[in-house]
Amino acid sequence: MRTTMGIGFLLAGLAWPLWTAAPLDPLVCDPPTTGRGGGGAAPEVCATGCAAVPAPAAELDADEFRALVARLAREPLAAGSVALETLLFHGARTRELVAELGLAGLDAERAAWLERELARTRALLRVRLVNDAGHERAVLEARVPLDEKQHLFPELTHDLQPPEISGTVRRVGVDHLWARL
Repeated sequence: MRTTMGIGFLLAGLAWPLWTAAPLDPLVCDPPTTGRGGGGAAPEVCATGCAAVPAPAAELDADEFRALVARLAREPLAAGSVALETLLFHGARTRELVAELGLAGLDAERAAWLERELARTRALLRVRLVNDAGHERAVLEARVPLDEKQHLFPELTHDLQPPEISGTVRRVGVDHLWARL
């Protein structure tokens, strides 16, 4: 999938083989030299603009979860349902609450559908860098976990030092992903 902007996403569904890896260690950036000898301060967590720094997010609590599940039970299963979109937006927390509290009030079809959608935790990210002459200079294709900040490097480059592409892909609805790269 290619877009005019050169970035494409596919939500990895159940048909995709699951990509399993050890959790990433927190990334550490070395601060610049302080000029006081010794090469600078000890490594510290990156600046807030760095993709390795966690972004604050509103937490889904148990009461709100129950209210969203009850609302979902009354709504059609369709994109645009505020309850469904909110549950998917809070994917990891929703999965925790489903395991802890269950899906009481949902019929079997809705519960299975929601659990299938919540199991989609990875996206296929494709980025192309193209120069003014239309020549492809770098290509990145990677399966990335949703809601986890990543530092990625294109595997294919043409007469270009591999750039670092960092950011987060987040699910914001049934058929919508958002990225900050």
